[in-house]
Amino acid sequence: MFYESHRDLNVFYSLHDNVCLTHFHQSPELLYCIDKPKTVIINGEELTIGVNELLIVFPYETHRYLASNG
Repeated sequence: MFYESHRDLNVFYSLHDNVCLTHFHQSPELLYCIDKPKTVIINGEELTIGVNELLIVFPYETHRYLASNG
C-alpha cells in the first residue's frame, strides 16, 4: 500500500480499464462504470459495481481496482 500524493495535486481523468495496486490519497475518487462490471477492493472489502453505477471512494480509504472481465 502506498500514498499517491500526485493524485492530490491535479484533476486526474482516465477512460480505460483502471487497474491499480492498493493505495490511498487525500482526494475523493469517482469511478463510473460504462461498459462492464468492475471489481474493486475498498478497505479490504471486495465489491462489484455494475454498468451505469458510480462509486465514490472517500479520502484516505485504501482502494484497489482489479482488471475487468471481458
